[in-house]
Amino acid sequence: MLRSTIAFVLAASFGTMCAQTATLPSTSLLAERPATAARAVTPPAELAKIDRCEASLPKAITGKVILPAGCVYSRELLITQSHTLLDCNGAVFDGHGTLNVGLNIDSGGKPLEDVAVKNCTFQNYARRGVLIGWSGKDASKPRDHAFLYSHTPHDIHIDHVTISHTGRVGLYVDDYVQRVLIEHAVVRGSGEPGIYFEHSSREITPRDSVLSGNGGDNREGLSIDSSAHDVVEGNTFKNNAIGGVFLYKNCWEYADKPSRGEVKRWQHSDFNIIRNNIFRDEPIGIWIASRQSEDLTHMHCGDSPMGGDPRYYRDYADNNTVEGSTFCNVKIPVRLEGDRNVIRGNRFDRTNKTQVEMPVTKREQLLHLPAIGNVVSGSKEITCH
Repeated sequence: MLRSTIAFVLAASFGTMCAQTATLPSTSLLAERPATAARAVTPPAELAKIDRCEASLPKAITGKVILPAGCVYSRELLITQSHTLLDCNGAVFDGHGTLNVGLNIDSGGKPLEDVAVKNCTFQNYARRGVLIGWSGKDASKPRDHAFLYSHTPHDIHIDHVTISHTGRVGLYVDDYVQRVLIEHAVVRGSGEPGIYFEHSSREITPRDSVLSGNGGDNREGLSIDSSAHDVVEGNTFKNNAIGGVFLYKNCWEYADKPSRGEVKRWQHSDFNIIRNNIFRDEPIGIWIASRQSEDLTHMHCGDSPMGGDPRYYRDYADNNTVEGSTFCNVKIPVRLEGDRNVIRGNRFDRTNKTQVEMPVTKREQLLHLPAIGNVVSGSKEITCH
C-alpha cells in the first residue's frame, strides 16, 4: 500500500533538535472509510509547540529551568535540590481535578535551600497548588527542633505565581519551614484556606498578593497556625468565606488517632506583623486567637481542656501587631482574644459600629483569665467606595 510521509523538524527550547516523522494513510484509503471514522490531524505547528513544551520540562527540576512561553501541562512538579530556579514563563499547570499537587518543594529530610519559582499558574489540583515542606507524618520525624529546621526547606522565593481552584489549600507552608517570601501572588477559589502556615514554621512573608474567594464554606483566606515571626504586608483579602487572616494555636488535633501522626504544638502564633493590607467584603478581617472560644469537640484535641470542659481549649496568639491596614465592608474588622497585641494606625469603614471587638472569651469564663495588655490606638474612620 502506498503511504505518504511528512517529515518535519522541531526545535526544543534549550537548543536540542529533534526530528519527528508522521505517517498518514493515502487519500484512497481515507476515501474508503466512513466519514465518521476520519480523525482530525494535528497541524504540524501545533505538534511542534507540544513537542517544544514537553522537551523543555525535565522530570527532575534542578538548576536553572526556563520554560517556553505559552505552554500548558497536566503534570505534578517536584523540586528536591537546593539552588534551583524554575521560571515557568507564563506556563499553566492544570490538575484537572485529579492530580493532587501542582508543585511540591520537598526536602525529604535533607537540607534544601535557595529555591525560586516564578511566573507560573497552578489550577484545578485536588489537594494543593503549591506545597513546601518535608513529606511524611510529623510523628515519624525526629523531635530535635534544630535538626528539623535545618532539614526542612528554607529560603524559598515564590514570585508572580497564580493558584486557583485547588480542592483544599492553595499554598501550604508545612511544619518547620522558614524564611519563605511569597510576593505578587494570586490565590483564589481554594476549597480550604488560600494560604496556610503550619505549626513551627516561622518568618513567612506574603506581600503584595491577592487572596480572594477562598475557604469553601467555612475557612479563611490565610491561616497562621502555631507559626511565629511572620510578616503579612501589602496584600488584599477579599470575599473569603469566613474572614481574611486568622491566628491560632492548633489544639493537637486528632491526638487520639495515631495513624494521622500528629504531634503536640509547642510554638504559639506570636510576634507576627500584619501591616498595610486591604480587607474588603469579609465577615471578619483579622481574628487573633480565633479558637479561644470555639467548641473543638470534633477536633479530638490532645491538649488539656480549659476548666475541665472537653469542648474548649486555650488558644495562644500574643504579641502580634496589626497596623496601617484598611477595612472596607468588613462586618468585624478585628476580633481580639489574645494578650499584649497592638492594633494601631488602621483605617476603618465609618459604617462599622465596632472597629476592634474584644469579647468575653471562654478562657475568661472557665479560667478567670481575661485578656491583658492589648493596645488599640490611632484608628481613623474613612468612607469606602
